[in-house]
Amino acid sequence: MNIRKESKVGVSEIISTLIIVSLTVVGSLFLYNYINGYVHIENLRVKHTNIMVIGYDSRDGGRIGGIQGIDNRTDGVLCAKSCNPNRIPAQGGTEFIVLYIKNISPTSITINEIVINGAMHRWNNTLPLSGGSFIIINGNNIVQGNGRNDIPSLTTSTVLIKLSNNIEDVRLGSTIEIGIPLDGYMYREKIVAGDVR
Repeated sequence: MNIRKESKVGVSEIISTLIIVSLTVVGSLFLYNYINGYVHIENLRVKHTNIMVIGYDSRDGGRIGGIQGIDNRTDGVLCAKSCNPNRIPAQGGTEFIVLYIKNISPTSITINEIVINGAMHRWNNTLPLSGGSFIIINGNNIVQGNGRNDIPSLTTSTVLIKLSNNIEDVRLGSTIEIGIPLDGYMYREKIVAGDVR
């Protein structure tokens, strides 16, 4: 009888070990399939970006972004739809915002378009700026536009945007949605109208 009891105990230990090994294998397969089924390289690329908006100026008033001659009217709103895209703000034209964009990649990046509240704003090195366009400038004077739409590696550039009249006027304190398409992906940021950072 002692022989049978010992053999039953040995079988129990073998069965419990097999159950633990089976659970480990099933758990590993589940985890492997979960990771391969739901985490894709494309999804990771959407989160990765080569640029950052590190600051902005969307105030009413004078010298927006510290740039000489870039003045918005002091009226509690950033004028867009109700203003003329081909005039300066003092003459009823669409108003300006400034973004400070940092290129954190090891190579130069080119910005052709910036989306503001759903409306496309395109790079244009022609002065004066018309509504729905932007320029990349150096220093605090618009005459120093660099004539290019690229931002060198590991540098910050000032981007002056004249609002399009295809968007609604933006009340100060409201959110402005920024989108910058790069390499098939959209970098997104939100800023506050009337604020400076």
